[in-house]
Amino acid sequence: MPDILIRGVAKEAIEELRAGAKRSGRSLQSELKTILEAEAESRRKRRDFIEVAADLSERIGPQRTDSTDLIREDRDTDYGRDE
Repeated sequence: MPDILIRGVAKEAIEELRAGAKRSGRSLQSELKTILEAEAESRRKRRDFIEVAADLSERIGPQRTDSTDLIREDRDTDYGRDE
């Protein structure tokens, strides 16, 4: 696995990360690895979601429903409660 070197991390940030590692029963390196991998996975999922959403949007096209008509219809039925 490749290594990463990060310089200039604020002392307070390192102290917080160390405390979190201790609470989790991990080393600082393990804690940082867990955080980085979780963030990378989260970004991958967001990217995948955006791609799926863009594909869906392209397939169904723009919606041309005028919300004014829908709101008026809803109000005419006592806000959706039919009598």
